[in-house]
Amino acid sequence: MELNLHVWTAASRWFHGSLDGIKGNHIDDGRNPSAQRRPTAGLRDESTKEPRMRRALCLVSLAALGATVLAFPAGASTTLELNAQFHDFDTCPVGVDECGKGVVKRFGTASTTLVFTSFVPGPGTDCVTGTADRIVTLDADGSTLLLAIAGTICDHKIAGTFSIVGGTGVFAGAAGSGTLRGVAIPGVPGDSVHLTGTLTLP
Repeated sequence: MELNLHVWTAASRWFHGSLDGIKGNHIDDGRNPSAQRRPTAGLRDESTKEPRMRRALCLVSLAALGATVLAFPAGASTTLELNAQFHDFDTCPVGVDECGKGVVKRFGTASTTLVFTSFVPGPGTDCVTGTADRIVTLDADGSTLLLAIAGTICDHKIAGTFSIVGGTGVFAGAAGSGTLRGVAIPGVPGDSVHLTGTLTLP
């Protein structure tokens, strides 16, 4: 704001100086002896009026531009609906529990890996509860999205939540959360899951 005030002050000085120059060089009507004695000075002042006015107008424009820039925030985040579908299987690299392919709406096809971080029985005799980290990698440019998963599997039905905890590329600085629903595929093993929620990008 201090820099902006200096620009406005300079612009005002140029502008009023230009007006004084215009007033001091009015057209002579024959009643001003000093004007008759100095025709050359009058012509010289007339030739400098336009550059001075241009400089004054430029400074005023710069000051207005500075005020406009200060009025806007440095950046604004964008929140989108996150909609993704993944199909996982267990034929995966060492250290990965499940991996597969899928699609993320607006971003295209992707590969995905899932690593369980906890897995316990319950609630009930036909359920298990677990947490996992899922990494989604876009096929188009290799951007990644890291999700923290928590949920249950009861009678082959999957239900849970996810939180976005990191990302790279187009997902750098991403945040968001949502829910997931799906079905476990017995005998493969594998699953098919659908995620819905929000994705906030800086």
